[in-house]
Amino acid sequence: MKNSFMKVAGICSILFVVIFIFSFILYSAAGVDEDPGEIEAYLQNVHNNTLYVGGYWVFVPGFLLLIPIFLGFYQALREVGGIFWVALAVSLIGVTLLVTSQIISLGIVRQLASGYAEAGLSDGLLLR
Repeated sequence: MKNSFMKVAGICSILFVVIFIFSFILYSAAGVDEDPGEIEAYLQNVHNNTLYVGGYWVFVPGFLLLIPIFLGFYQALREVGGIFWVALAVSLIGVTLLVTSQIISLGIVRQLASGYAEAGLSDGLLLR
């Protein structure tokens, strides 16, 4: 059973790298500057930008693959010592924070940018 689980963890690792590269390509092709300096420019750029939103929708569910990866990593290095679980716990906390930030960014793209674009710049709506 250990060998089959390690194979599953290895396959999930390869899939996660492929998903990460694919989402990075989508982000890059979207042409959105992550730090535009002005929130208005950012919201106008991400509104209806399917490549940018698609990159988020590919990347966030890809984090589910990290569950078997971390378990396989733990299984492979379990003999190292008892303190190893601390590194695994810190990694899981980091991934949880990263997923939270990605979901918040996706919420901004889906809710705030669309509302801002619908209100239009002609209404004098400024977000500062």
